[in-house]
Amino acid sequence: MTLHVGIVGFGRIGAEHAGWIAQTENVRVGRVCDFTPARRDVANSSGLRAVGALDELLSFTPLDAVLISTPTVFHFDNARRVWRPGSM
Repeated sequence: MTLHVGIVGFGRIGAEHAGWIAQTENVRVGRVCDFTPARRDVANSSGLRAVGALDELLSFTPLDAVLISTPTVFHFDNARRVWRPGSM
């Protein structure tokens, strides 16, 4: 079974996480969400599928986990938008 992870934020640390995930067995990046077109281009050129809206990321199937790698000030808001009651 493969775990599909979405990444919110594809700056330096988001790209690092994607690299680490790529080295892990049975885990892959399902989608990347970044609001900056240039960062989406970097993700796409790395072979990942990038979207510009969090709702687009969350509609991806299958999506088993979401890694939030935005600047710290945005973590709570993104985590609140990602969390689904009954999902844990």
